[in-house]
Amino acid sequence: MNPKKANWLFLSTLGFEAVVMIALIFCADRWKIGILGSLTVSQLIILIPTLLFLLLTRTDPFALIQHNRLRVSTVFMIIGFSFLMMPLILVVNMISLLFVENTVTNMMQYVVNAPAFFSILLIAVAGPASEEIVFRGVLYHSYKKSGRFVGAMLLSAFLFGLTHMNFNQMSYAILVGIVCVLLVECTGSIFASMIFHMMINLSNVIPVFLNPEAYEDTGKTLELELGRLGMTYQEYLYMEIGIFGVIALITTSLAICLLYAIARQEGRSGYVAALFHRKEGCERERLISMPLVLSVLICFGVMIYDIVKN
Repeated sequence: MNPKKANWLFLSTLGFEAVVMIALIFCADRWKIGILGSLTVSQLIILIPTLLFLLLTRTDPFALIQHNRLRVSTVFMIIGFSFLMMPLILVVNMISLLFVENTVTNMMQYVVNAPAFFSILLIAVAGPASEEIVFRGVLYHSYKKSGRFVGAMLLSAFLFGLTHMNFNQMSYAILVGIVCVLLVECTGSIFASMIFHMMINLSNVIPVFLNPEAYEDTGKTLELELGRLGMTYQEYLYMEIGIFGVIALITTSLAICLLYAIARQEGRSGYVAALFHRKEGCERERLISMPLVLSVLICFGVMIYDIVKN
């Protein structure tokens, strides 16, 4: 599948999502799906168009997507790498909160009342698996066929951010997308990015069930805490960004070293380094086409409308 077809796939996914959302709105009075149903539908919206597209284009996903078997030691290194990257992801999230509301925290207020097992299964296992298949699997590897590694990495990460349909999650989802591509290339396996993605989502959902009271009314809890500290919300965010920024500087440096160690262990350090160098005489295909431009405009239009509406 080439880049243009990948762009059509993303636009088709947006169209499929619009149809599903409209159907759910019309059926809202007769059929209430709840938070678990919403999480399931959100993953099916991403996965179903991709599976249909692969079928219609007669694309073999196993030939398209890297899926090498990981060493046990590599798995543990990826888990350690995930923890080291969390402070940077947190800092990017907090910077976005200077401008937009915390979408994840608002969602967790509904998750806290759902069964823990199914919530964790959907958010931290099924969700990352399906999203990695689509974004670091089908879309990234289709864009990579253009001969533009950096462009393919950034574009697949950008679209991953866009698909969240809000500026808060988009900010750090782009970072997660870039890191996931690097993990795929450093290991030759999409399972590496799945593990990383699962660890990030686990870090968000596990605290909800360990301390549910803190998520039942986060706005009131934060307001009381800020009142005790004598700080405004903006001042609190700046303080947190400063503290975690220093921590992120250290942990991200260690994460980069560990990522290099992962690539060396898998025998791919030379291959990854070569990806960043343009090959002379290699004809490169354009990544941007009209379906992509239209998709981006639709996503930004929806996100801006949501901000204005609220």
